[in-house]
Amino acid sequence: MAAKKRFERYSAAERNAVLRRYRAARAKGQSPTAAARQAGTDLTTLERWEADEAAPVAVIKNRQCLGCSTTFRSGGNHNRLCPKCSGAIAALPRAWSA
Repeated sequence: MAAKKRFERYSAAERNAVLRRYRAARAKGQSPTAAARQAGTDLTTLERWEADEAAPVAVIKNRQCLGCSTTFRSGGNHNRLCPKCSGAIAALPRAWSA
């Protein structure tokens, strides 16, 4: 597979194949730059792809609201109030919420 130009996009399958070839070349002891060239892309692109893989993904769960105990869909521990309760708190006068 020939290296793509900067403006061309890789499909998910092509991206996985390039990453697999890069990791295999690195396991054989090649330098990062040489392994990237052998895999068919540049090192900057590969580093960005590996950083994207390591990025945390939010897990959406059903949680209990701390205000009214109803169950709602939440994207993380930081979100423990349902939309109704968080809207009610936002509507409070500024002096009460401090």
